[in-house]
Amino acid sequence: MNYRGFTLAETIFSFSLFLLVTLMILPLLIQVKVEQKELSIKRQAISSLHDQIVSWREPHDALPYSRTDPEHPEVLYTFQYENGYIQGCADFNTTNMKEVCLYVPS
Repeated sequence: MNYRGFTLAETIFSFSLFLLVTLMILPLLIQVKVEQKELSIKRQAISSLHDQIVSWREPHDALPYSRTDPEHPEVLYTFQYENGYIQGCADFNTTNMKEVCLYVPS
């Protein structure tokens, strides 16, 4: 016999296998995208925290102080004196990210 092409069973099996692999990878790709966004927010928040805490090196009577970032309202910045240092912290209102603190001598 001369076989030319695929049978219907082979085509359905191949398509089913392709769908199975695609549906297994899709949630991973979504999770990577979410974590990429959170990392970007954290990186920008740490950079902003550094810039703000350097500006607080001169003595101020306004400490403790807290504010939110207009670009990222999920980040709360707090500044306070602690053991001769000015502590600046970025607190994230998301579940995966923890508070990040930087210290500068006062």
